[in-house]
Formats: sequence, structure tokens, C-alpha cells
Amino acid sequence: MTRVTLFFGVAVGLACLTTGAHAQQQGASLSFVGAETIRKYDNMQQVGMRFRQPLELRSRWMPRTLDITAGAFLASDKTASYVSFGPSWQHRFMRPNGREWFTDYGLHPTLISRTSFDGTRIGGSFHFTSHFGIGAYLTRDRQMSLALRYQHTSNGGLRSRNPGIDMVAVVFRQDFDFEGGARPIFAAR
Repeated sequence: MTRVTLFFGVAVGLACLTTGAHAQQQGASLSFVGAETIRKYDNMQQVGMRFRQPLELRSRWMPRTLDITAGAFLASDKTASYVSFGPSWQHRFMRPNGREWFTDYGLHPTLISRTSFDGTRIGGSFHFTSHFGIGAYLTRDRQMSLALRYQHTSNGGLRSRNPGIDMVAVVFRQDFDFEGGARPIFAAR
């Protein structure tokens, strides 16, 4: 998992250099995603960046955010790019020791540039990625979080071949204020 570790090291370092000066509780955010398969594919990894935009829907059953994720699947024999787009729900649920935790789940249509990995055909380029995760906010203002999630990518039975890709992912999220510029995290306020 050295490629994912390297990716996270660079991503976290860049995120720690800048943050939004006036980010709101539910402002737009960038996330760094790193995942590894848990079944079937030998040593397959996923790296990506997710842009998350809050939605102004007030019903608790409506999605809270719209996610756009782009990145790559890294397999022993091939690398494939992917892009996904869809709604996500996030619910805060407890505050042990002053730390706020949340659940995060979603379903996103996904396009993958390759149709086979490690000699296994995955059933086309059009898929759906569903995920469920649990995470904690790293700051009191909820501008940074770290989550662990399970995700499943498959074509949903649209084709006869549908082996699916199951992964466990680590997601680091940082809010940014795209209108107010950026400044160092550790600067005096």
C-alpha cells in the first residue's frame, strides 16, 4: 500500500498548508481518497480527489451534498481512471470527549476507463459506487475530518458479467473558502 501512503502524505501536507479563512460549517470541500480491495483483485488500490458541494435541501431524507470524484484504480496489470458524480448523506451522531462523529453514505454513477483488472472483466465501463463510512471531525469548526468507509463498485446487474469491486477507503476532508482566499492553518486569528 505504498502508493496510497505516498499519495496521502502529499495530500495531507498540501491540505495542512492552506485552509479557508472564512469557511462556513457546510462550505465546499476537497477530500483525498485512498482505498484498497478487500476481495477478488490482488493488491488493487484506488486514489482520488472528491469535490463536495453542500445542497440547500431542508428535508432530512434529501441528500446533504453533491459529490464529484476523480482518480485512478491502480492494479498490478493496469491503471484505469474513473469519475463519479452523485448525492451523499451525512449525519452527526455523538460527541464523546468533545469530538463530533458522523456517518456518511451515498450512491454515485461511476465511469471507469478500463473494463478488466488482473484478467477479470468487470462488466463494462458504466458502474455505480455505493459507500458507507464513519468518521470524526478533527477540528471544532468541522473544517477537517478523517473517515473510514466501505465501498462497493459494480454495474448493478446491467450486464451479465458483474463481479464488483469491494474496497476499504480512508478519506481525509478539508473545507475551503473558494471566495475568501487561503491562509496557513497555524496563523494567528
